[in-house]
Amino acid sequence: MPHLLSSLICSVLIWSCSEISVAEEKPDLVEARAKFQSYLEKRPSPEANQVLLEVAITWANIEGASAQVEELVRKIPVADDVWPTILIGYGNAFGRDGRYDRGMELLTELEPRIIPMVSRSAILVTLARYWHSKGMTDKAVKAYERILTWAPSPELLLDAKRGLREINELAIGRPAPDFSCSDLAGNKFTLSDNRGDIVVIDFWATWCGPCQPEIPYLRSIASKHPAIVMITIAKDDDPDKVRAKLDVDGIGWPHVLDGMRDGKLSELYNADAIPRVFVVDREGKIAAKDLRGEALVSAIDQLVK
Repeated sequence: MPHLLSSLICSVLIWSCSEISVAEEKPDLVEARAKFQSYLEKRPSPEANQVLLEVAITWANIEGASAQVEELVRKIPVADDVWPTILIGYGNAFGRDGRYDRGMELLTELEPRIIPMVSRSAILVTLARYWHSKGMTDKAVKAYERILTWAPSPELLLDAKRGLREINELAIGRPAPDFSCSDLAGNKFTLSDNRGDIVVIDFWATWCGPCQPEIPYLRSIASKHPAIVMITIAKDDDPDKVRAKLDVDGIGWPHVLDGMRDGKLSELYNADAIPRVFVVDREGKIAAKDLRGEALVSAIDQLVK
C-alpha cells in the first residue's frame, strides 16, 4: 500500500510538472503543440504534412522552441516521410536557443530508425554538414557516400555531391578550381593567369539582402590593397540591372554574370547560398572562405603581410 501511494504521488507530481511546463509555453508554441497533435491525427496525408510544415515554421521563428521540438519530434512515426519538410525549422530552433550541438545529437540518435530513404538522407545531409564543420571529415564523407549509394532523390544526390566537392576540392589549402569567363565589359578573366597575386572571388546578387552589408567591406579591401585582384560573380540574369547596381554602390572591379540558376561558376564553387567569398593566395590555393565583414578584412590584411 505505501508503495502504491508513493507511485500515485509521483504520477501526480510528474503530471503536474508536465502541465505546468506546457502552460508556461508561449502562445505560439501552445498553438504549435496543438497543430502537431492534429498532424498525428490526420497523418498520413498531404493535409497532415502541411500542418507539420506550419509547426516547423513556428519552431524556426520562436525563441525557446527547442525544448518542444526535442519532445515532439520523437513522436513522429518512423515511416512518415516528413523530415525534409521540418529540418530547417528544426535546425533554426536549436540554433536560436544555442543548443545546435544537442539538436545534432538528437538527429544522430533518430536517423537510423527512419524508414523512408528520402527523409533519412535529408537528415544525413544535415549531419554531414555539421560533422564537416566540426572537423569530423571522414564521418561526413561516409555519410555523403551512403546517400550516393541510396540515390533517394535528384536534389539529395546533388546535396551529397556538393558536400563531397566542398571537402575534396574546396577545402582550405586546396588549389582553387580554375575558370575562364568574360566580365560585363567583355574582358576575359582566367583565374590561373593571376598566379602570384591574391584574388578575392565574391559570389553576390542584386536581389540578395545579406550581400548588401558586405559591399562596404569589399570596397575597403579594394581601396586599401589595390594590388589584390577582385572579381565578383553575380547570380543574376539581367546585365543592365547589375550595371545599375554597381553604379549605385560605386563598385569598379570586374563583374561576371553567372545567372540566377544553374550558373557554371556557382556550381564550381558550391555557391548555391550567397554571399560566398573565397580568398586565393599567391600560389593559387584557397586561403580563406565564407568570411564576412571585419573577419574578411582581417584575413586579407594577414595574407598581404
